[in-house]
Amino acid sequence: MAASDSTNVPQLIRITDDNARAGAIDPTANLANHKIWMFSGTADSVVRQPVMNDLLTYYQHYVSQANISYKKEIAAEHAMPTDFYGNTCATKGDPYISNCHYDAADELLQAIYGSDLNPKNTGRLSGSFIEFDQSEFLQNPNGHSLANTGWLYVPASCARSTGLAHMLRPQSPGTPCADPRSAACQYG
Repeated sequence: MAASDSTNVPQLIRITDDNARAGAIDPTANLANHKIWMFSGTADSVVRQPVMNDLLTYYQHYVSQANISYKKEIAAEHAMPTDFYGNTCATKGDPYISNCHYDAADELLQAIYGSDLNPKNTGRLSGSFIEFDQSEFLQNPNGHSLANTGWLYVPASCARSTGLAHMLRPQSPGTPCADPRSAACQYG
């Protein structure tokens, strides 16, 4: 979307509210206590800052400002910024991870879960990557600029626990997810 384009936020709010009233989506009141973290690089040529600013306006209609974090001062292209790895910050391209000297993952987790997090593991990682079918969550992922499959990194310590990370849950309550690839676990 070009920088000069504007999103009709009031219309989107009306559409959202109409769908909630019709029962097509959950009540918008469920959003009130959600934690929102947004990042927009000043050099992003794919999702320009005016679009993200409109998204902020949309969220502010439903979510308390105290629950919204928005970082928009870094000259980053369209990528996930890190503080140590990736392309240069001004690069748009695979793997869409850029060293902008900013730990976006940590900021995201703190915005959602608070600052009482375990320290970052600076050693060798010992987990595994799990490929999953994104069409399970969104029909035609390619039509939404997503790959057909996504990847989830599961730290070894989480794979041994009964409550796997944010993305896995047991299919039956009380069933441990000792092996995230097993039939006892599902994505959700």
